[in-house]
Amino acid sequence: MLDLLIRRLRMSSAAPRGCTNGRRCYSGRYRNGKAVYFYNESDNRRIYCGRFWFRRKNQSPPHGRTVETVSGCFADNRRIGKWHFSKKSHGHRQKLVAEYASGGRNGAYRYTAVCWLHSLGVTPGLTSMRMTMADNHPAGSIECRIGKEKITGGYDGDGRPDGVWMMDSTKTETYKTFHEKWEHGVCVESYSYDDSTGERIAVRSQLPDIVTSMIMGECRPLESIIKRGLPDTDA
Repeated sequence: MLDLLIRRLRMSSAAPRGCTNGRRCYSGRYRNGKAVYFYNESDNRRIYCGRFWFRRKNQSPPHGRTVETVSGCFADNRRIGKWHFSKKSHGHRQKLVAEYASGGRNGAYRYTAVCWLHSLGVTPGLTSMRMTMADNHPAGSIECRIGKEKITGGYDGDGRPDGVWMMDSTKTETYKTFHEKWEHGVCVESYSYDDSTGERIAVRSQLPDIVTSMIMGECRPLESIIKRGLPDTDA
């Protein structure tokens, strides 16, 4: 009981600018886990307003015990400000920090994952991604690391790949760099360069697809641990 009271006080005092806690506070079971959140009532509906915290534990093969946590803030049922999502299981940890505004993803979007087991079906080692979202799509520059490989590139104002993209794989056994030139969603040049031989070969463009796959396959499931307030659903 004391721990719960302390958590409530922390949630109330740590609310970001523009995040006002509702008149009521709920604490208890929520979507097979536990949650603490603030809300107001209107027409027999709960309008989420203020800080939100959620934690869930479950057992699922092959990861075994999995712990998921979510924390952030709502304003009139919409996510605002910085939200933290994490998922931990045996040999695999994921974390996403995303900013929301105006009913959608707007602001920093940072993802990190660490895997130290080869049997989980994911890339062993460290994976990270740093980018910015605007109106729910990527905007500006991006940096992505997958193990020993590093991807850099950028997007135009409509979320389309634009400019020079490159993947540095010189620290792997391939000793190659991959270069792509994009013009507002159209790839006009794509080739690999072998640093050990100086050979340049035309290849199929793939770098924006790798980033999209990471967003959709790893980041979005973390955001959907709790679907309420997502820009593409009212659940």
